[in-house]
Amino acid sequence: MPEYKTPPVRQKRCLKALDSQTSLLAPRHREAPTSSQRRPAPSAGDSEPRVRPAQIQSPPPRLAPKWSLPAISLVLTLTLDLGSKALARAYFSPWEPISVIPGFFDLILTYNTGAAFSLFSGDGGAAQGLKMSALAMVALLPFIYFYARASRGDRCLLVSLGLVFGGALGNIHDRLRWGAVVDFLDFYWGDNHWPAFNVADAAICLGAFLLALSILREKPASRAGDKAV
Repeated sequence: MPEYKTPPVRQKRCLKALDSQTSLLAPRHREAPTSSQRRPAPSAGDSEPRVRPAQIQSPPPRLAPKWSLPAISLVLTLTLDLGSKALARAYFSPWEPISVIPGFFDLILTYNTGAAFSLFSGDGGAAQGLKMSALAMVALLPFIYFYARASRGDRCLLVSLGLVFGGALGNIHDRLRWGAVVDFLDFYWGDNHWPAFNVADAAICLGAFLLALSILREKPASRAGDKAV
């Protein structure tokens, strides 16, 4: 019987099919990573763990110094007080009222030789001005104690101290320079007039009110702390 031979074209096709099947069945090998893709191995001396960016803690916010609030309120009070007194001396005539709200509020230039709201008024002069300035400085000593024991978080107390010191310095300036304090704010009802005052007097009263409020708020907190202990 004659021997059958496979045609050469069909033989090539069969060889290609066998090659494709063996390539699919053979296991695939991954390429080795290059030197740039490899992670550096930890050395023996690296004992500290690496910190991720999310674990880095931001520094705490810096608090303003304790003296900043009293200084700001003092400078603002003193600037407003001395500026308003300079305008009153420049544009107002002594004891000639300028009606702002009829029957309630006038602007009038007066000179006070005493304390706030014309208390302890005298004859004026250099001696009276020095005496009242010394009394004002002595009256500021307790407020220095409150500042020493205040914390940076007690903003109400610190602002109140700046108001008191700014108002006191404004009036001391007038006593040493003019021998009397310049007043120009006059509130009244009918024929009843409140003693004339200025911005410094108003700042001192507001500061004393805020100081008392801060002290009253502090007492309940201290009592609650004592009970907890």
